[in-house]
Amino acid sequence: MRASEILSIRIGHIDLPNRCIFLQQAKAGARNQPIGLDIAEYLDIYLKQHCCLRQVWLFPSKSSKSGHRMGIRKSFIAAVKAIGLDPELVVRHTLRHTVVSLLIQSGVDIHTVMNITGHKTQETPAREIETARKRRADDITQQEERKNGQKIE
Repeated sequence: MRASEILSIRIGHIDLPNRCIFLQQAKAGARNQPIGLDIAEYLDIYLKQHCCLRQVWLFPSKSSKSGHRMGIRKSFIAAVKAIGLDPELVVRHTLRHTVVSLLIQSGVDIHTVMNITGHKTQETPAREIETARKRRADDITQQEERKNGQKIE
């Protein structure tokens, strides 16, 4: 999910029994976003402990015109630094590409990847498939070079 989609989640759009969240204003159009069991369990506890009955947004903000948080830049940079990575190199969108790559490498079909990530066309996931293929070919080449005692750059 994109940061803007996450930050604009309405509590009433969270369907824990069916493990999905309705995204009314997603980049590729409104859709139901599937969520994993661990996220559903976490949200169930979080909603019971931290949200009041009148609360509309999952991430409310009193200072925002929209009523919900609009950005996570500072929090993301702090998290990236906390794990010893460079926030100039690791941006939020890196996480989306990583998820797509991991799903593809795990054998998830392209239509499921599109459903999970909200891609409207196969173009972006297809690029990740090609990258994964090249990575596998490079890995095989390196293994062969090690086997043959050749220098690996």
